[in-house]
Amino acid sequence: MRLPDWQSRLDAYIASARGRAYSPGEFDCCTACADVVYAVTGVDLMSDLRGTYNTDCGAYKLIRRLGGMSALLSSRLGPEIDPRIALPGDIGVGGDDGESAVFCLGSTWASVGSSGLTIVRPPKMAWRCHG
Repeated sequence: MRLPDWQSRLDAYIASARGRAYSPGEFDCCTACADVVYAVTGVDLMSDLRGTYNTDCGAYKLIRRLGGMSALLSSRLGPEIDPRIALPGDIGVGGDDGESAVFCLGSTWASVGSSGLTIVRPPKMAWRCHG
């Protein structure tokens, strides 16, 4: 369920993420999407995974162990939605590599990669943000 002030909380998170340096396990595509969900709902869907990796290799191994990015997001967020009906704060799988966790900003999507927070093409699949 979205918090009453979710939009201002999401805006504050996006503002704090701009210019932040990429850091596996601290600020990457997964942690950023979890932080977006937290801003919108107050629920940290990644609480059990935080601190379990600190390298790209560690992240890839964890995601693979959990069935891949799509399976991971489905297990945390439930059924898929059509990305064309996504709302700000909704989560998807896409990005430049097609397998990154991405989040909806409204008419655009963003993710975190080696260059930090970036705008990415719309995802191939998406999930509604809820706690």
